[in-house]
Amino acid sequence: MTGMTLGEAVRNAVEVELAAGRFYDGLVDRARTSEVRRVLESLAGQEFRHARAVRSVGMLLASGELAAPDDGPLDLVETAPAWMFVEDIGLPEALQVAFEAETHAYIYYDALVDVTSGSLQGFFRQLKGREEEHVRDVARLIALVGGKVRV
Repeated sequence: MTGMTLGEAVRNAVEVELAAGRFYDGLVDRARTSEVRRVLESLAGQEFRHARAVRSVGMLLASGELAAPDDGPLDLVETAPAWMFVEDIGLPEALQVAFEAETHAYIYYDALVDVTSGSLQGFFRQLKGREEEHVRDVARLIALVGGKVRV
C-alpha cells in the first residue's frame, strides 16, 4: 500500500462507490414490493452521490490529479455478492444486504488506515468514519422494522 498515491486512492474510492451503486441497482428487479424497490433505488442513489462527493473532495486533496481507471476487484468492496442470487428481496433482506455491504466498506477502509500514513491515511480515515456512520444508520433501520442485525 505504501506505493499508492493520493490520486490512486481517490480513484479507487470513487470506483468502490460507483460499484456499490451498480450493485444496489442490480437488486432492484429482485425486490418483492415497490417499497423495497424504492429502498434499493435510494441506496443506489446514495452511493452514486457518495462517488461524486468523494471525487470532488479527493480532487481537491490530490490537486486535481486522479489516476487512470484501475482493473482491480474494487467492485467487491462495498457489496455483498451472494445477494445477487436472491430472487425475492423483502425489506428485512434489503436492509440486511445494505448492512453487509456497508460493513465490508468499513473493514476495507479501516485496513487502509492501518497501512498508510499522512494525507493518504487521513483520506481513508474520513471514508472509514463515513462508512461506520452508514453501518450504524442501517442497523437502526433494521431495529425500527423489528429485525435483528445478522453478522
